[in-house]
Amino acid sequence: MALPIARPCDDAGVNVLLRLLYVSDARPGLDDADIATILDSARRHNEPLGITGALSARGGHFAQVLEGPELAVLQTYVRIAEDDRHSNPQLITIGPATDRIYGDWFMGGVSDDRNPLVQVDELRALRDHTVRRDQATLLMGRWLTLLQSQTKP
Repeated sequence: MALPIARPCDDAGVNVLLRLLYVSDARPGLDDADIATILDSARRHNEPLGITGALSARGGHFAQVLEGPELAVLQTYVRIAEDDRHSNPQLITIGPATDRIYGDWFMGGVSDDRNPLVQVDELRALRDHTVRRDQATLLMGRWLTLLQSQTKP
């Protein structure tokens, strides 16, 4: 499936590639089977919308990157924010992007506790500070490297 290509923003905001990163608190008691269900559902919903990204669920927190057509990403984030499997969603960074970091990853799942992004201290720090877009992009790139080392999209 050919994914939408980023185009300059027109007056209506149509065809803009948007990327966002958020963190939230996972509902107590979620297990690996619950996370697998979330990932399967995300992949089914994201592919037809042209949304790519990655999800981490470790240490009682979620971190997720969504990238794709602006309207689809925003609608998906609103739906996710209302999901009762987590609470306190907080956008860390959101903005236009000229290209995709996650290519064909309709939703990769990070499961390695050694990854800096999934460490609880880093997730908590992200919630309490403003993160520059270039810092967030580097963080997302490190996450992609880990995803590529774990499995294929």
